[in-house]
Amino acid sequence: MMSAWDWLEDLVQPVVIVTDGPENSAFTEVFQDHRLIVWKKGCERRDKPWPWFPQNISIYGIGRPGEKVHIWFAGQPVGQEEASWRDLMLAVGRGKKLLTPVAEQMAAEIVKPVNVAVFTTPS
Repeated sequence: MMSAWDWLEDLVQPVVIVTDGPENSAFTEVFQDHRLIVWKKGCERRDKPWPWFPQNISIYGIGRPGEKVHIWFAGQPVGQEEASWRDLMLAVGRGKKLLTPVAEQMAAEIVKPVNVAVFTTPS
């Protein structure tokens, strides 16, 4: 039987996971001893992206070593977010991009920081 985390073995470059807030140890343990995961406690992002954003929730960011983490998950990824988490981890861990060239060009035209929230309902 395959583990839900077998895809982690497909990483070929280091991935940084930054976390802040209370942890779900069953979730974080999966990544803590992996040879290509650089785990950072304490958050690079202390500002609230929106006035309604709760302060007591765990946040997880994924990025490359030496770069500012700018993709964040509020709480443990569940449901469809698990696929997004996996796809992002694999893209970073393989040195790939997730955006198409057209989407990348559109994103490059954004000159001011933008906070995007994706709301989900756990199933």
